Amino acid sequence: MHTALTYELLAQEQVLDPLSREQWLTLRKLITEMILATDMARHFEIVDTFRQKYTGRSLPFPKFEDRLSLFRMCVKCADIAHAGKTEVLHEKWTMQVVQEFFHQGDLERQQQLPISPFCDKLTADLPKDQKGFIQGVVKPMFLATNAVIQSSIIEVTIINQLDVNIEHWKRKAERKKRCSVAPSHPDPEAPLVRAVTKVMTEEGL
Repeated sequence: MHTALTYELLAQEQVLDPLSREQWLTLRKLITEMILATDMARHFEIVDTFRQKYTGRSLPFPKFEDRLSLFRMCVKCADIAHAGKTEVLHEKWTMQVVQEFFHQGDLERQQQLPISPFCDKLTADLPKDQKGFIQGVVKPMFLATNAVIQSSIIEVTIINQLDVNIEHWKRKAERKKRCSVAPSHPDPEAPLVRAVTKVMTEEGL
């Protein structure tokens, strides 16, 4: 669907009209590969293959297939780059994504389908999930990409921020753990508050 919509939009703006057949085939391959690269089911395969093949090599890559591999990694980095934003922006984007995931989980539950990973709001552990996601998915991807690009900007503004955000979620996980094991003490004022509220309600106050 994503590929078909892309072609439709490009055709509407007549972007494709001047292209030769060879250029059209190259563009088609690029579009298809870039979209498929964002499929998280292939994430580890793509990252591991790139790391094994290109670590230690430097730019530019003269061969199209090698450039395509780098483009694929760059699109993947852009796709989940919110993990490398400042803590405030990262958490804001995270909550938007989580809301979408939970909505999907609710629909799957209503239709009695297996609930997809990270989509069950009844069992989700957001701090733990996010910490693991950045550590195990996002940071290795950026490290593999930057091993080729060798950008000090990526190193300073993104990879270092990933470590900051890992600590952010680690602190939240620790606070959540402390709250879950803390003994519950009944509030001695609660009965009094309820009684006063009842009287005020009955008196129309």
